[in-house]
Amino acid sequence: MRSDFCRESQGGEVIVLVVDFSVAAAAAAFVALVVCLIRTLRTAETSLRQMNETLKAVQKQLEETGRETDRLLHAVHRIAQDVQQKLDAADELFTSLRHAGATFGETLLSVARSLKATSAGVIRTISGAEKSVYEHRRTIRGAMEWAAAGIELCRTWHDRRREKNGAREEPKSRKGEEEHVGCSNE
Repeated sequence: MRSDFCRESQGGEVIVLVVDFSVAAAAAAFVALVVCLIRTLRTAETSLRQMNETLKAVQKQLEETGRETDRLLHAVHRIAQDVQQKLDAADELFTSLRHAGATFGETLLSVARSLKATSAGVIRTISGAEKSVYEHRRTIRGAMEWAAAGIELCRTWHDRRREKNGAREEPKSRKGEEEHVGCSNE
């Protein structure tokens, strides 16, 4: 059979041409693969640079959020102390009024107990919020939840105070309350 293959010289030339063409095609494919690989690596390098810049910006924002959280924590602590002082003063007032009249005094004592219970709840809530902020102070989510809880606590305290005083005031719009975070004497 080998002799038949060699006899056909034209068939041998075709095989040599096919082999040469296959080698050239393989070389061209390898060059194309290398070019595509270089482009892919350059694109990946550009993407990594952009990601690095983005991470630096996010880190700066997280640091600023941490500083704002600390400032907010100090403000809430001052508010809690102010609320506690006002409730203590109200407790003393109601205790002295209790001695002024039996029926009237019993009613005031009941209100004073309610205020004291509310005060204890406010202090526990604020203490829990402070502990939570210190435990999660580096997370944005924890800081935002804490701020929302503080605002809601202040609103609840104002609402309960209005209910206890029997005031029939028009409620403020939520927008106005959002602009003023602190609890003031209304």
